[in-house]
Order: sequence, then structure tokens, then C-alpha cells
Amino acid sequence: MKKALIILMLIGLKSFAQPTLQTVYETTNSQINLYIVSQGFTSSSMSNFDNYVTGFLNFMWSQEPYASMQNRFRVITVKEAATTENVPGATFLFNNLTEDQIHNFVCVPDTNPSYRQYESGECLDDFYTRMDNLIPYLTGYNSRSYVIAVFNNNYYTGRGGKYAFVTTFCNQPFMYKVLLHEFGHTFGLLADEYGFSNTLPYQQDEFCNIIYDGGVPQYISPNDYPLFHDRNVTSRTTNLPWEYLLSGSYPVCDYPGTGTDCSNTMDIGRFEGANYVNSGWYRPRNSCGMQSLSVSPFSFCQVCIDLIKERIQEHLCDATNNVTENFVSRHQYITHWRKASNLLTSNSTIGNKISVNYVSGNGITLTNGFKAESGSDFRAYIDDCSLIPVQNTYRKAEVNSLSGLSSTKENQKVKDAGSSIIVSPNPVSTLLHVKVDRDKIVKTQLWNSSGKLLLDESIAPQEQIKLDLSAYQKGTYILSATTEKGKCLSKKIIKN
Repeated sequence: MKKALIILMLIGLKSFAQPTLQTVYETTNSQINLYIVSQGFTSSSMSNFDNYVTGFLNFMWSQEPYASMQNRFRVITVKEAATTENVPGATFLFNNLTEDQIHNFVCVPDTNPSYRQYESGECLDDFYTRMDNLIPYLTGYNSRSYVIAVFNNNYYTGRGGKYAFVTTFCNQPFMYKVLLHEFGHTFGLLADEYGFSNTLPYQQDEFCNIIYDGGVPQYISPNDYPLFHDRNVTSRTTNLPWEYLLSGSYPVCDYPGTGTDCSNTMDIGRFEGANYVNSGWYRPRNSCGMQSLSVSPFSFCQVCIDLIKERIQEHLCDATNNVTENFVSRHQYITHWRKASNLLTSNSTIGNKISVNYVSGNGITLTNGFKAESGSDFRAYIDDCSLIPVQNTYRKAEVNSLSGLSSTKENQKVKDAGSSIIVSPNPVSTLLHVKVDRDKIVKTQLWNSSGKLLLDESIAPQEQIKLDLSAYQKGTYILSATTEKGKCLSKKIIKN
């Protein structure tokens, strides 16, 4: 079985030559890997890719919270020279505008229609497959790693998701905003804060064709993937997720043209129009990098800054920080993770529907007054947070929803079957038995205590498997099993 898997993996990977990896930014505190991959650049045009990466990073480091937490990132460029310029090409996804309107919206007017190259675009599944096949070549890739593909195409498109991508599109700095917006989906798990035109509220495919069901046009509906709700968008009218930033009176604004319009304010409040619809969903500020790329100057609102900062903290393993946390004062109604300090002190009440999974390196002090209300969950334990792979549900599940500026495909749900992973024996010396209940395993991965990926195998769906760990040294490992239903389950393994 193992030999057959290796042969299948080699077949799947053979389309990739050995790419050239170069670390272009790194500090002693870097723990989050950002791989930026060239797409459709030949040897003669690869300098354009380098220029794009440099320009984007300069822009990214100018924006909060990346500016103040820049030293937490490691940036690696991944280059494989294309044999044909602009191939592969990103799928043309921008809706509601013609190519000429798109071009003139962003670029200096150009009489040369050479930017019309969407015919060379590949479908999204093919792009995901190619990136999946590239991962084994990315030295140091682990659960704290993210991939961005930069396509050498002169049309306007970008997307968040399992892997983010963007085009160079006239090499305009405007595309740096597009990429930071799309990376906000992939990394920050941020939702789109814009609604849609009342005149074109239809679902469309990649080539701007309206989607019909039985001859009836399908209307755009709010994205219903719950991981993104009650973060920077909400359907609540009270107890807003960003309540911690509100004091006294705050703007309560209807969608422009339908009532109270607060379009000129930059305060945090409740602004109607978000999550792809104009009514019933709300955003925290009138203008934000997740709502409009034309906001001047471009910036994220404080809610998005806090959420991205929280995502960065999930990935870190500082052993010197002590945290005094008041869970009820901020980010209510969302899943709250913290893995970054060696001592937690808290006397708060965990508000309704907050789930906290706290990993501490040294100690946990829960003082008088600490409690979790009904419907809330708190788990805390002492361990080395570097051994706990970050679970980015959005990336693992390959969800196509909340893709950002460029798609209005029908939203997809990820069904949580409530599976759990069971391993025995643990500690283990030779054979490890692995099974999941109510699901089947399709992929296994094994990391060492330094976060290095040691094993990465895809298999035919099986309810239980055996792993031979006899060749591995004694120590602590993290086993990850991806299930047929798209869930990623992890378990700490002790090898003796």
C-alpha cells in the first residue's frame, strides 16, 4: 500500500519541476510562512514578478496590523519559469463590468486590447490541484504556512480561499490592495463588507453569465458559512460582535438611499449593507479595506485589525508573554482562540456563545468571578503551543465562498459531522492505529516538535489505518488526519 501511494504521489507531482525558493524576508521571530508563487512568468519576465512582490510587501508592511507585527512573518518567493508567457492564466471572475470598464476603472486608458486574455484562464479546481501538488516542494511548509499565487495576466481578478491569488493587471499598485483584501479572507477569515447593486443582484458564473435554475435567475444571497459570521459582518442589530469598541451613542446607518445615511463618518457603528446583500447584514464602519478598495487612504477598520491581529497571535508561541484576558469585553459571539502566552490570568465571565481553547506554556490562574455562561465553552491546558497545528477551517475545507471581489458563486456549507480522531497505543513504539468515528480518513500528516512536516500521504477513504513509526526518533509529534467530509483532526503522539 505504501509503495502504491508513493507511485501515485509521484504521478501527481510530475508536472512540477523543482521550483526555486528564495527567502526575501525573515527575522528571528518569524513563525508565519508566506509563500508567494510565480504563475505565467517566463525567465525573461521574472523580474516583473520580483518587482510585484517587492511592491506588495512594501504596501503590506505599511498597513496595520501587519506593520506592527511584520517581524512575525517569513516571506519566501517560489519561482518556476513558465514556458509560455501568461500561461497558466487566472480565471476571469469579475462580475457586472465589461472588460473595457474594468480596464479603465483601474488602469490608465490603453488603446491596445492586449489585456483581453481571459480565454487562457484555468478553472479554480485546476488551480487548487496545481497548488496542492506544489506544496511538497515548499521547504518548511507547515500548518502556519500560506500560499499566494501571482498571475502574469493583464486583466483584473483576485480571490481568497484555500490559496489566495491575484493578477499583476497593468502592474498597478491598485492590485496590492486587491491582494491584501483577498489575503484578508484567506488569513484573517474576514468577510466581504459590501452589498450588491439593486439592478444586478444575480448569481453569475466565471464569465459573467447569470445563473438560472429552471429558467429562473438566481439572486445573490448572504454567504452562510458560519466561520465568517459575527466577525466583521453580522446580522445582529444588538449585542454586536464589535460591542467592545462602542461607547455611548454610535452611528446606526441604513443602506444609502433607504434611510439614515452616515456615509461621511469614520466612526465604528452599525452600517447596513454587507455580506453581499444590501439589507439585513451590517458592517462596523462605512469604509474599510474589506468593503471598498477606493477608500482613501486604504486601511482596515479597527475591528478587522483586531481580528487579523488575533489570527496572527494564534500562530505564535511566545514564552514570555503573560495575558490578563477579559473574554466578555470583546469579540462576543465568535470562536476565540489564544495560544501565545505562558500565563493566563482571568476573572471574567465568558459571554454567550464564546468558545475558548487556551494553551499555556506555564500556568493558568482563574480568579474569583471566572465563569462560563450557558452555551459557552472554555478549555485550558499547559503545553508547548508550537506542537499544536493551527486549524484554518477555511483553507482546509477548500470552501469557495467569501472569495472576495471576483466571484458570486453559490455559497457552500461545510458540514460538521462531529468526528473525532482516536489513536492507540499512545505512547507508541512501532505501529500506531488511527481511526475516526462517523467519517473516513483521506490524508495523514505528521509534524515533529519543531513544526517540520515529516509525513504527508493521501489515501483512498478508510475508516482506520496503521502507521509504522518505528523509524522515527523518540519524542513528541502531531498527527493530523483529513477526513472525507473535509474536517482536519489532530492528536499529539508520544513516540517511545
